[in-house]
Amino acid sequence: MSGQYYFYRDEGVLKKLKIEEIEFMEANKNYVSFFAHGYTYKLRTNLEKALQLLPTGQFLQVYRTYVVSVKHTHAIYKDYLNVLHFC
Repeated sequence: MSGQYYFYRDEGVLKKLKIEEIEFMEANKNYVSFFAHGYTYKLRTNLEKALQLLPTGQFLQVYRTYVVSVKHTHAIYKDYLNVLHFC
C-alpha cells in the first residue's frame, strides 16, 4: 500500500495524502473529513465518491456517515469501535 495517495485540492493547490495514514472519514452533507495522524482534512465531496477513489477492501463503512480504515481498526464492538490514533 505504500506509495498510494489520495489527491485533493486545497486553495487551488493539488496536495496528496498517503492512503495508509487515513484512520477514518466522516461525511457531513457535501463534505468529507479525513482524519490522519492527528490532522483533519476537510474536502468538498461526498462519501460515495471518496470511497470510489480508495482501494477496495482497505476501508469499511460502519455507519451511514463513517468509514474506518481496516488497518487502523483495533476492535469492533456491538455499540462502538476502537480506532487506533497516531498523534
